[in-house]
Amino acid sequence: MLVLRFRGGLGNQFFQYVAGLHFAKARNTDIFFDASEFNLPKNDRHRPFLLGEFRYDMKLVRHRDGFSSRAPCEDDEVVNTDDYQPINFTDNWEPGKRLSVFNEEDGKEPKDNQYINGYFVGDMYAPILEYLQPIEKLRYLNRYALGEINRSDSVSIHFRRTDYLAKEHEYFSGICTDEYYRNSISRMSGTVEDAVFFVFSDDPAYARSFFKKHYPRADYRVIMNNRDGRKSFLDLFLMSQCKHNIIANSTFSWWGAFLNRNSDKIVLCPERYQKDSDRNIYPSDWIRVPSK
Repeated sequence: MLVLRFRGGLGNQFFQYVAGLHFAKARNTDIFFDASEFNLPKNDRHRPFLLGEFRYDMKLVRHRDGFSSRAPCEDDEVVNTDDYQPINFTDNWEPGKRLSVFNEEDGKEPKDNQYINGYFVGDMYAPILEYLQPIEKLRYLNRYALGEINRSDSVSIHFRRTDYLAKEHEYFSGICTDEYYRNSISRMSGTVEDAVFFVFSDDPAYARSFFKKHYPRADYRVIMNNRDGRKSFLDLFLMSQCKHNIIANSTFSWWGAFLNRNSDKIVLCPERYQKDSDRNIYPSDWIRVPSK
């Protein structure tokens, strides 16, 4: 058996999920997912566990002591399955097992009977996921937005700002500059003649001011229906329904573009995912756009 720790925002949760499926298939064993981290008091409440809002099969476990527990970290060597309880299943969980801890930085792939820590960002396992269907039915403004997306030459564009402006995330800053977005919009508009831009952002006021300043005549809609962090999964779904995508250096819009099933889609992405790093997380057919 394998247990993989969920952590981070929705984009990261997707990457961890497909990595877990891959590891389980490679080892011909069961995979369980530890969602304990999202019950901790210190957890950023703007980043709840949202993968469960989609129609995917997954076996979830959680620390028995709930809010007072902590998820195992990279410094731990062993995890005892007696400390966990199943959430949404009863079969194949094995109490009394001691699992050694595998960290992504260890390289290669985990062996059987390990607890897995890591983000696993990149397109190496992503093709496992072939569909995106939220459990919640679209209502009101979201249903109206989807209708507009389906009727137009829709292009999603993602501005991610709030957490990327913080000092602790400075390695993500300075990549999706105004110049990056101007280059991307100009390139997309030159290819998609009647492009309608559907704007998704954690800072919608900035995104609106960007368009008013640089593209006052552009046809665009700022999607503000799902600003509550617990509804952001609907934004990702709407992104995936657009015909083309302009993404940020963010795993959130990465999945919005990847799960876009338009066979003729154009995806524009920044040249870098992180500052001062050549790490490439983008599929080869996505078009890199400079930030300067």
